[in-house]
Amino acid sequence: MQLHQQVASWRKAAEAKGINFFSFTLVREPISFAFSVYNDLCVMRGQCGGGLNAFMEMDWVNKQTQFLNTGWSKFYQGRRRSNRTEDMGPSESEAALLFTKMKSILDWVGPSECLVNDTIPLLKYYIPSIGVDNFSSSNVVKKDLDGILYKSMLSHNELDYLHSIMRLDTMLYQNVVNHYGSSCFACASPVSSFSGP
Repeated sequence: MQLHQQVASWRKAAEAKGINFFSFTLVREPISFAFSVYNDLCVMRGQCGGGLNAFMEMDWVNKQTQFLNTGWSKFYQGRRRSNRTEDMGPSESEAALLFTKMKSILDWVGPSECLVNDTIPLLKYYIPSIGVDNFSSSNVVKKDLDGILYKSMLSHNELDYLHSIMRLDTMLYQNVVNHYGSSCFACASPVSSFSGP
């Protein structure tokens, strides 16, 4: 995990100064994540385009797992999918190790779909000075823009294909929900998971 050493040093520095330290991150359901990235990068920022065909050609192979492992994920450049081995993302064993590292260094990991139900109340508990009223749930992408794509636009074959190339991200997401829990109905659908090495 890219931030493993940094989080450990922050925790040590906080403890030395008698400051409470709470580390957390969020993960997102992989297909919703891909649509959000496409709509932001390609529609809102105009850095790519081409509609559903362009979306399906983009490099979506386990991007959250790749980012959390290395701190870098190439889809931010609107890069097209590649068949080169070095572009295929992390291995299953690397993904399992990532989840193990996340559990060891982070106090909590939650699904972004449940930010209001899970994350905000948890932060309020650990950081009483923050006001929950200061947080609001909103979409970055304006729904009335031309070119916005939605999951409902996918055929069953396209959806199956995305599930196959996002398998490790899906397992990471489900492991997070299973391990840390969630009060959201959106997070309740069972997906097979792995327990790690």
